[in-house]
Amino acid sequence: MYFLLNLFSAIALLAFGVYMTKKTVISSCGASIGNVLRSVVDSKFKAVLIGLGTTMLVQSSTATSLLVSSFLKKNLLTLGIALAIMLGADLGTAIMARVLTCDLSIVSPILLTLGIFLYLGFADRVKLHLSGGIMLGLGLILLALRLIVQTTQTVTNAELTAVLLKSLTDEITFALLLGMILAVICFSSLAAVLLTSLLCTTGAIEVSGALAVVVGANIGSCILEIIGALKQGISAKRVMYGNTLFKIIIGIIALCLLTPIENAEKETAFPLSEFVIWFHVVFNAVICIFMLPCVGLMSKFLYALIPERKVEYDPNTPEHLDVAAYIDPNLALGNAVREVLSLGDFLQQMFSNLGNSIAYKPQEGVSSNDMKNRIRDIAGKISEYLAGVNFDSKKQRRRMNRCLIASADVSECAHIINGMIKRLNKANSNYQASFIPEIRNELGRISSECSSAVNLAVNAFFRNGKEEKQNYIEKKNQCLKLITNFHSNYIGKTHLNAEQDMRFFMILLEILEQYRHICVIFDPLFHKGELKSQEIEMNLTED
Repeated sequence: MYFLLNLFSAIALLAFGVYMTKKTVISSCGASIGNVLRSVVDSKFKAVLIGLGTTMLVQSSTATSLLVSSFLKKNLLTLGIALAIMLGADLGTAIMARVLTCDLSIVSPILLTLGIFLYLGFADRVKLHLSGGIMLGLGLILLALRLIVQTTQTVTNAELTAVLLKSLTDEITFALLLGMILAVICFSSLAAVLLTSLLCTTGAIEVSGALAVVVGANIGSCILEIIGALKQGISAKRVMYGNTLFKIIIGIIALCLLTPIENAEKETAFPLSEFVIWFHVVFNAVICIFMLPCVGLMSKFLYALIPERKVEYDPNTPEHLDVAAYIDPNLALGNAVREVLSLGDFLQQMFSNLGNSIAYKPQEGVSSNDMKNRIRDIAGKISEYLAGVNFDSKKQRRRMNRCLIASADVSECAHIINGMIKRLNKANSNYQASFIPEIRNELGRISSECSSAVNLAVNAFFRNGKEEKQNYIEKKNQCLKLITNFHSNYIGKTHLNAEQDMRFFMILLEILEQYRHICVIFDPLFHKGELKSQEIEMNLTED
């Protein structure tokens, strides 16, 4: 029992070290990784290199698979390119297994000491803080691997363990299953291969059994990826199933060639423990080389095996809030920003309904009240989505705050427009004679300009460019000028019919005030520095 407790604690430490390294690497250069992954369009060879490099950085092919799945879900990658990236990711994991199993006993304490000093001592300096996190994660990985070796060494030297393992690995099928079980229990093919290498040093496993365990460990790591992809949608499942099929195909070939490989091991100068590690690397390299030309055929097979589900479009369900993007805060922020942009499209539909009310035309499509509720619900889901993201930098937190403010502003605009439509519908019923064509035409112009100003504001928020912000400011001031002119021409003068009811004037005043509110509601997003001073000058000039 004590042995199992020590083993599982070492495995837990290994998993945390991988998580720590993955988290800090993605926090420090996640945007660059995301941009590189998105840049892969048609080059399978480049995709392999990017998958290899990404996995060597984040120390986890599972992390790479989540990023790939997220991009694939948004049609930023093709399935063939995604499969090529995963081939590179598995090769990167194997290469890191070779690096991490070298004698790095002196490196681990250095990384841990320096890493904890930077991580805790420079929490307010992002670059040093994240660099310390990377060092700390790598140090924990090396320490965990050493603890796994020390923990299992006593048990593996026991005669009973040797007999049991020898009886299990004499049968290739049992050896294959043992490798799969080790990979799943250890939550890492790296740990499973390391244990196999250690068992080889004690003579508990012979060559054929050890190689079969390594093949099983590689397939077992795919089981972990498939489990992780279950909640990520059909696109992620296709990638993981395709990657698993690649390993199974080459694994079957490798099992058929165990005898020649065993003879080759006898001719090499490597001890069996080293040979097992290199077999792991070569196995993944062969998968990459021979399966890369087949990614196109595999893609067609996977589309036939897992067809798209016919899901009815639900406008109340966010399109871009992908939980898999939590692995990269910048990617998650981009998803939330795109969702705010889609809310802007709903808002334009409400402006269309508002225009119909002004023109005394029947409403089309979804009612304004349903549209308001839809925008409010999705804005709430954006807030919940961002609450689940772990932001490490002040820049990311500022972007998050702007995103929350923008979604709240869009929701408030929807609430105001819905109220305006209700007031206009009431006015159309009770004061139809008062709504002379000139008033309807001028209100229609104001509504059109206000709609354009809001559209420019949402686009300026999305693009975050100075020119877009300036265009919004100019359009907003044009709209405010129209409102002022309308007030002077139709409210401040009494050329309307004497039968006009004062309540009609009050309705017009309320509507004008609501238009003013909508025009300036996005100002807090852009009131910074030069743009703010420019807007103040423009307002003073008009006054």
